[in-house]
Amino acid sequence: MRDRFEIWGTYTTGCGSARKVVEKSPRSDMIAAILGTHVVGTFNLKVTKKVANIGFATTKPRHGFWYHKGRIIPMGYYLGRLTHQYKESVMVWVLSWHPFVATKHNAKCASIEIVSRRPIPDCFKDGSLLRLEMFSPWDKPAIDAWWPKQPFKWFQSFPWGPQRADGTKVWNAMYKWADWSKSTVLDVGCNTGWYSFQAAKHGSAVYGYDSVPERVRAATTIGEHIENIDVDFGAEDPGGNFDVILYLSVHHQIDKTYLDLADTLTRYKKRCKTIFLELIVPPPHNSMSPGAVKDIVGGKILLEYDHAVRCHRVLWLVPGELK
Repeated sequence: MRDRFEIWGTYTTGCGSARKVVEKSPRSDMIAAILGTHVVGTFNLKVTKKVANIGFATTKPRHGFWYHKGRIIPMGYYLGRLTHQYKESVMVWVLSWHPFVATKHNAKCASIEIVSRRPIPDCFKDGSLLRLEMFSPWDKPAIDAWWPKQPFKWFQSFPWGPQRADGTKVWNAMYKWADWSKSTVLDVGCNTGWYSFQAAKHGSAVYGYDSVPERVRAATTIGEHIENIDVDFGAEDPGGNFDVILYLSVHHQIDKTYLDLADTLTRYKKRCKTIFLELIVPPPHNSMSPGAVKDIVGGKILLEYDHAVRCHRVLWLVPGELK
């Protein structure tokens, strides 16, 4: 199976209720669970052209299949990225089960329905040709062939990784303290995105960033082909405000003495309602006592544990300043 399918189309009309669109899906329960209630909008995409080596085939009304080089792939939902003139893009869910008719150079279809947890920019509705990539899930052999080729071998808590951390323990401690189904989330120093994907699976609209480009590329690949979850990743802080900020086991990498911890927390508090903060305590080289760290952080301690790889860690719930 190809890693990604690419088609082109133009906006036709809004689909009405996003929830009704989700409920019409052949896999409505799974779609609803993934999207939660944080659905921003839906619209129809009329297919106008496609890459030459991908065709479409149909069997009977309302039962369609992707058809590629003789291989039939059941239609249902796909994770995709919708792009306007290669300048602006948004991660979307593609609910595609209408019949398609195609020739080598032209394609016609009733519509493809797009569901998004993020606002779809108005420019997408200006009549311009839109590019839609749909990503194919990888099977286990493909995953096992991919990760050893990466320049690092740390993949947080993914079950297919060579060494796993304690992510599930931390996530379970955080879970009940936020309404993930309605939240916007910033994952600071996201690494390969494990926490980003957990929040997205429970309905959050998530942006994860990491200063290491290789990690950003890996997280993007994991989202598109392994987790199949709509998380946006980048190498820079996007700015702006969020409901929740995840700042988990990051600070010791940029400030080993914790002398900048208070200032860093002050900046993040101004941008969110809630911070989940995980720190190595005491900090590297014992530059600050555990009591001093707790005095700086304040907030509520949710978890203390010995990390599977190194050091004792503490997880806090810290109130932000946004209402």
